[in-house]
Amino acid sequence: MTKKEFMEQQTGYLSDKARFLVNFCNENGLEDYVSDIIDTDTLDDMTVREAEKYGFERVYHFVSGIEYLNDEYYYIDAYGNARNLADSDVDWIFDEVLKDEDFEWDEEWEEESEQELEEDMDEDLEDIMKAISEED
Repeated sequence: MTKKEFMEQQTGYLSDKARFLVNFCNENGLEDYVSDIIDTDTLDDMTVREAEKYGFERVYHFVSGIEYLNDEYYYIDAYGNARNLADSDVDWIFDEVLKDEDFEWDEEWEEESEQELEEDMDEDLEDIMKAISEED
């Protein structure tokens, strides 16, 4: 995938952007960028674990940042608490992935560049043919 194609995925609904980002990072060895984004099933499992291990008070704090239910993805903050995933979270991760110097993006080859190259080659060929005909 090229950087341009990646950046085109930054628009649209939050759930679509998050799904793309999670899949892209998991498929390309960049899991660390999305390790704090969890789906509903994982949130359910984590809530049960928190309840079993620490009790009601911990669960209360763990889920207190969730304002909207039925989201596809949630975010685990720096304190280990869950909250709704925000556009700013996803945008930040997009930016961080783009800045990753170790990730190798596909080269971009745009049709305009290809057309310009062909036109340049045609002009060069015309110049060469003209020069040859002038020598004769």
